[in-house]
Amino acid sequence: MQKILKNIDFDEVRPYLEKDIIDYISDNLTDTYEEFENFILFSFDWFDVQDEDNEDTPQILMYLDKDDLFIFCEDDRSYEKAVSIMPSGESNDRAVWMFFRKLIKNDMGIMEGVEDRITDHEDEALASRANRKFLDVIMAYRNRLMNFKHYYEQLADIFQNVIDSDNGLISDNSMHHFD
Repeated sequence: MQKILKNIDFDEVRPYLEKDIIDYISDNLTDTYEEFENFILFSFDWFDVQDEDNEDTPQILMYLDKDDLFIFCEDDRSYEKAVSIMPSGESNDRAVWMFFRKLIKNDMGIMEGVEDRITDHEDEALASRANRKFLDVIMAYRNRLMNFKHYYEQLADIFQNVIDSDNGLISDNSMHHFD
């Protein structure tokens, strides 16, 4: 079964998950990647790279076992994003890979645009006496880039752990995509 849920929707997964697992997830005790004998948990703070005005980073948590893939979203925005990019008709391990692929698909172009704007403002600051205004703008862009960095470091950690996984929940066919 594949299901996207808001964090508070644990009733829908009670028939599929043990109480201890639900308690563990609901207590927000998960790290970025946790591998157990029969399941994997992925947890990351989603940073909406495409929304320049929103700095919120709601948590998304994925539960994967041999039969089920559940995605728990902390707020409405992350839930809507997950629903919009979740592939249908795929195996669970391939769905995880495709989910992440769609999640970050156009992000590099956006980051390059931010870097270009920083360069433009730096050039203006060097040519102008009103440096303070430009420095404030540049610092805001640099903070945004730091958010990008944190976001992608989490995802890189998840992908590396998937590659290193040996519990057989990710097929060799899907494994090479994470690499």
